[in-house]
Amino acid sequence: MLPVDFAAGEPRQFDLAHDWGALRRRYGGLGQSPTLNWVYEHVSNLGATVALLEHEYIDGDYREILGVCAR
Repeated sequence: MLPVDFAAGEPRQFDLAHDWGALRRRYGGLGQSPTLNWVYEHVSNLGATVALLEHEYIDGDYREILGVCAR
């Protein structure tokens, strides 16, 4: 189950060094996520220090692909 406030609020920036636990708890209701763990490890190895949580994000490229596939 997604967090109650999943699609609400302004974008929020997380300091990965301090807030990773909060992000994991936020999505913990969805169960274990090897993919989320891999993403964190990967971006950490690349030197990322922050993550941006955007609500109601619409990926224009993804929508473009869906439109092409639906034709």
